[in-house]
Order: sequence, then C-alpha cells, then structure tokens
Amino acid sequence: MRRTKAMLNTLIERDPDRYRDQGGRRCRFPRHRARVYRLDEPQSDRALALRVRELSSQLHGVTHFERPIELPKGLKRLGVTEDQYLNGRLHGARKLVQYLILSSLRSSRAALIEHIEGTEAAVSAFGLSGFRKKTPGGNILARLAKQAGKLPNNKLSIALPDWLSDARAHRRGCEQDAAIYREIAACCRELSDAREKRKAEQLLVNVRHHCLILAFDSRPITLAVIRKLLGKERGFETLMGWGEAERERAELMQRFAPGSDARNVIGLCSDSLSEGVNLQRASALVHLDMPTVVRIAEQRAGRVDRLDTAHEEIEVENGVRSCNPTSCRQSGATARPLRRELAGGLYQTQQLPRGDPIKAPRLQCRGPAHPLDDSVRVQDRN
Repeated sequence: MRRTKAMLNTLIERDPDRYRDQGGRRCRFPRHRARVYRLDEPQSDRALALRVRELSSQLHGVTHFERPIELPKGLKRLGVTEDQYLNGRLHGARKLVQYLILSSLRSSRAALIEHIEGTEAAVSAFGLSGFRKKTPGGNILARLAKQAGKLPNNKLSIALPDWLSDARAHRRGCEQDAAIYREIAACCRELSDAREKRKAEQLLVNVRHHCLILAFDSRPITLAVIRKLLGKERGFETLMGWGEAERERAELMQRFAPGSDARNVIGLCSDSLSEGVNLQRASALVHLDMPTVVRIAEQRAGRVDRLDTAHEEIEVENGVRSCNPTSCRQSGATARPLRRELAGGLYQTQQLPRGDPIKAPRLQCRGPAHPLDDSVRVQDRN
C-alpha cells in the first residue's frame, strides 16, 4: 500500500525528531497551494485559435502511415478485427495530428511554427538567435514532401483508403495536408504575443514573492521565447535547463539544490528536469503549459513538494482561460482524457466536467520561518 503525503505527515507528527534530514532539520511535506493564473487572450487571438482547431480537424494524418500496416498479435488475441484496427488507426491519426498542433499552440506560437516548418524557421521568425538544437526538430512540411507518393506496406487482408493504396491519391493527400499546415502556420503568424507575455508577467510576479521559482514547459523553444521576454527586466537571473543546454542545466540544478543560498532566480525547465533531480530550494512552480498526462504534472510538482523541503508552504500554478478554443477541453484541474483518440479509437473513455478557475490571492514574501532557517515563507496578503 502506498502512503499519501497526509498519512506520512501524520506519522511524522507522532515522533517528529525521528524524521530529520542530513542537516538535522525536521522533515515533513509542505502545505501545497494549487493556484491558477488567467491567460486572457484577446478575442482576435481566440478566433484565430478556433480557426486553427477547425483546420486541424481536416487533416488526413498521412505522416502517421509510414510503416507497414498490420494488426498486432496482442490486439488479435483480444478479439480486435482488422476492420476495427484500421478504423482505429485512421481515427487515431486524425486526432493525434490535431493534438500535436493544439498542444504546440498552447505552448507558444514559436512551438507551433517549429512543429510545422522546423526549428530554423521558428528561430528566424521569432528572433531567437541564441537558441540552438544539435538536431533541429519539427518540420512536418518537409516530411510530407518526402513521403508523398510512397505508400505504406499493407499487411491486412482488407483494402485501405485510396489515399493509402494509390500513389497518385497518396500524393494528393500529402499535398492537401501540406496546404492545411501552411494555412495553420499563417494563422499562427497573425496571433499576437499576448499569451506568452502573460506567462512572463506571471513569472515576474512570482519571483518577487518567492525569490526562487521553477517554470516548466514541454517545448524548449517556448522557454527561449519566455526568456527573451524576461530579458529586459532587472533584479533577477534567468537560467534555462533542458537536455542540450548541459552547462546551464547543471548551474540551474546547483542554484535550486537543497542548501543553496541563491536568490531571485527563475529556472526555466523542460521535462528533462521533471524527475530524478533535487530542486526543492524553490518554493513555487509554474506550469507554462499543462501536460495531458497527469503523471508529468505530478512529477513537475514533485520538484518542490518534497519531504525534505525547507519551506512550510509551496505553490503550484497553472494558466487557464475559460472557453479557450486551444484548450482541448482543459481547465484548472480537469481535462478530457485523450486515451481513446491516442489508442486509435478502440477504447471508450468518459469526458470529465469542466472546472471553474480558482481566484488566486495576492502574495508577499515574508521573513524566515525559523531563526535558523533562511527559507522563504509565502503567506496570503489580507
């Protein structure tokens, strides 16, 4: 049986002196405050985002049919027929390409352009000259151009749609998808930078109250965008930690490690730092995007919500916008499960109700919680 944090804190309260860290400090899980911040995109951006959603629903998902198409043995043993499998693959491909577009857009405009046109195009479009990848990513347009007319090997005993069985129809399908992607990219370029600016503003608010904060996003290029927006502000330092930024990643881990005396630092992290590292010197964490997998959100929060933290209270924030057309039915602490779409439409899931955003109180940074403890306590300002 796995014990919850509340259960462990109850056990600790019975004999607190038995639970101390290497420095002799009493251990217990901190109070966890979950908050939201509003993104409040302008109406024009919401209309463009809705257009992106509509366009993405028209894609075939050709890029998800490069390998041979055959019914896996495991599904066959479960009684799944070839018709069911093929319908699931076709449905899943359409949903997955839409998901990738909308999740990129929820991250940032640069992330969506990178997905469609590639890293170099996004770096040029958004002036991110300091951002480099050893292996550029994205560029669906290039994949479609390369794949056009190359049919997948059909190992099923049933016929495939013409755009997967006829070379000319396949080429037309790739060209149609490419045209839709280009229109989506055009919509993306019309969007304002209000969403990214609002995220940067929220980090500025938090660093003044918490002194050390972590911000997570699954797309490293979005972290570069946020860093650029924060670059003109003074009084704090910004560090970026992701897979390829090895030196700066190591420095970030050192600044946010237990016992660090660093102050006024914003750590911009990719999900490569969402597990297996000790960053609990921070007292706040901000989700710049919201993972569709709950486990990743929990792992991110686990960087600050730890048994050996020096803070009595930590805060975790998520950006929300009611009726946001790019949200994929997400809001606050609820999200529509994507398992049916991502599993190829073979399994049923239940849609969860939408939650109401939580109004976050103002915060202020107070003095040490204990004369021997130089950690920062966060309290409500009444």
